[in-house]
Amino acid sequence: MTGKLDKSYGRLISRLYELRQSGDYDDKFDATKEEILPFFEQVEKLLKEIENLIARSMKVDGMPFEQIAKYTGLSVEEIENL
Repeated sequence: MTGKLDKSYGRLISRLYELRQSGDYDDKFDATKEEILPFFEQVEKLLKEIENLIARSMKVDGMPFEQIAKYTGLSVEEIENL
């Protein structure tokens, strides 16, 4: 799936992993709400991109739109517009 998502998402995942590692293994690390909240919007965008990527693949494979909607949470109209 190389190249199907923007490279910025790879950097986002790496940064979140670093934060997770620090939170788990660095006794002196304590992330603040201000540090973490900006990631929520980015993660929501990433999840939407992944959802759309999966739905497009299902659509290309000929899966019925109603079934794609069931498994992805997208509406039939959203799937038609992919």
